[in-house]
Amino acid sequence: MRIVNRTAQSIAAAPEISSNRFDRTSRLPPLTDAGSIFLSLKRHLLAAIDRDRIVPIFILLAVGLRILFWAYTDRIWEDAIITLSPARNFWEGYGLTHHVPEPRIYSFTSTISILVFLIGEPFGQAINLMRVLSLVTAAGSIYFAARIMRHFGIHWLGQIVCLSYLATDHLQIFFGMAGMETQIATCITLSAIFFCLAGQLTWFGVFAGLALLARPEMLALAAIGFLYVLYKHRWAVWKPAVMALVIVGPWIAFTTFYYGSPIPQTITVKSWLTGQPSFEQMLEYAANLWKQFAPFWEYVFVLSIPVPRFLPALVTGLTALCALLGLIYAAIGIPLDDMLAEAAKAPAGYAFTTEEEWPELFIPSAAADVIAWHQAQFGTAYAYPVGPYFEVQKIPHATKLDRFHGHVLVVTGELDPFATGPDVEAFLNAVGTEKARARHLRQAGVGHMPYVEARAGEVQQAINDLVDAATAEV
Repeated sequence: MRIVNRTAQSIAAAPEISSNRFDRTSRLPPLTDAGSIFLSLKRHLLAAIDRDRIVPIFILLAVGLRILFWAYTDRIWEDAIITLSPARNFWEGYGLTHHVPEPRIYSFTSTISILVFLIGEPFGQAINLMRVLSLVTAAGSIYFAARIMRHFGIHWLGQIVCLSYLATDHLQIFFGMAGMETQIATCITLSAIFFCLAGQLTWFGVFAGLALLARPEMLALAAIGFLYVLYKHRWAVWKPAVMALVIVGPWIAFTTFYYGSPIPQTITVKSWLTGQPSFEQMLEYAANLWKQFAPFWEYVFVLSIPVPRFLPALVTGLTALCALLGLIYAAIGIPLDDMLAEAAKAPAGYAFTTEEEWPELFIPSAAADVIAWHQAQFGTAYAYPVGPYFEVQKIPHATKLDRFHGHVLVVTGELDPFATGPDVEAFLNAVGTEKARARHLRQAGVGHMPYVEARAGEVQQAINDLVDAATAEV
């Protein structure tokens, strides 16, 4: 039935439609009681999240907490002092080494850290410069994390959880504001991931190179990123590879010449101290790894916490479970590109509109001959397939209409040959929704462009009513 393909997506989406997409008047429900106030706040919160307005809130939270920690504790981590020593020796004329009387020692792990200290030390502000840059990159971490989640279409609750972690986690705050490069490395990592996913290969190369300068272990991240680029873009991988080499190559050459090896002595010594861990030691380490992500814990340095000991483990476990379920869903889900490609082979139906009137819904993906025909017939040149948005051919609510019991709104035009009265009636009878929750708006003298024709206001009002009815039941 053709009408299924043209309307099922509206039905499936009804409980989750956000107000900013359809409600151009930004109407508020009457604030007559606490329930109305709650619904109003919730509706505007979802709209703000959908428009990325929530990002500045978490940026302010992240920066504010870090400034508070800095002002209240002024704490400096010991590793920062270790890195500061060669920077001071350099400016005093002894070279970039830790102990002056000894041979040159590659005593720092992060190249970016020593570069920051070299810039700040002549002014006596090396640690504070690192702290200021940590504030800036804390904001950058929030921004790029939000962009990555937007890329994957992560639910707003997931976005809030992730951004809350980046903004408030004690490890995220502590090390960066104690003089370490941790926050800068986090921002660079998220930036590299975003540019890799977005296909901006030059910028991915830049941040992949910076990631290697931030921490040596970022080699694993760079390798995964380049394999992904090779898979998606084939031989275009040379572009980011050249950029990364231009950034990290000079430092590798310098350390090889100056210290005799590009591998920091910190890695060599720790490898010598720990040796080859046994299987039991690896299991013990893995069993305690969760503490690095748990509220109130700080790896091995925290002995007591202000909440029951089971609570951080519970929070971490539930978060990991949600992440696992999300990965499973992402693995079995069908990407939008694949859905569009499938729709191009056998389109389920098209909705025609102009980019100016409905920019959020505008995807010019119809075949050229289809667009040309509709332009000639109806005077509009833009079209997008409605089916792929909700996979109306495949989702259970479309193949088994009796399973759906939510609100239904069907909008058709009298002149639309694909949505006759009997077709709509048969469709409504097949849907499991009771008749009182279903509405059919049939416009006289209108074709199959009800959103943009002369009586568009009537359609938009009907959609507003649908949104309000669905929202009231959430």
